[in-house]
Amino acid sequence: MKFRSADPFQLADCLVELARLFGAPLEQADIAALFENGRFDALQALAGDPRHAVDLRSAIAAVKSAGDPAAATSRLNSIFCRLFLGLGPTPATLPIESAHRAGGRLFQEPAEIMSKMLATHGLCLTEGFAEPPDHLAVELSLLEQFIRLEASLVDIDKRVAISALHGRLVEWTPEFAEAVAEHDPSGFYAALAHILVRLLDDAVLDFVYAA
Repeated sequence: MKFRSADPFQLADCLVELARLFGAPLEQADIAALFENGRFDALQALAGDPRHAVDLRSAIAAVKSAGDPAAATSRLNSIFCRLFLGLGPTPATLPIESAHRAGGRLFQEPAEIMSKMLATHGLCLTEGFAEPPDHLAVELSLLEQFIRLEASLVDIDKRVAISALHGRLVEWTPEFAEAVAEHDPSGFYAALAHILVRLLDDAVLDFVYAA
């Protein structure tokens, strides 16, 4: 198992970008940047891995297939709402841990565990954030913070926290990714979900346990 970029800060940057992409619908300016640049931001560092490269190209192709940024924004935002805001045919596409551990019911034990984890580390959800604490964007953002702290501060040890949160993510995100792949007509979020699962599999444990 190898960390493809060999840099924990790159890994953290990728987690931030994935949290943003799965956390809210993209603005038209974000879509326009994808049209203009033909690439993502931090995620582009993964393109050296042929497996990630295929999904990165697929995601960009899905954006451009709409024809222009306005049309792509409308299409992807509609798909985002159906997949991730509970407006679609199945709770299996919800980016919320409880939906994958509690028969589709939200605010179950995973939400309580994540609330406690946030509180233990002196953190809380920002005011106005409407999603539960076990939302994918929250879990990825918290993991990113732990990795940065572990990598940058010699007197802080976040390895146990990283391992615990990583363990939760790798248990429920594969089912989430499979459901998104089945129900995403654009292929955009399906490709990103594949990248997410692969990145978690490849990267985090090597960072935590490397000698």
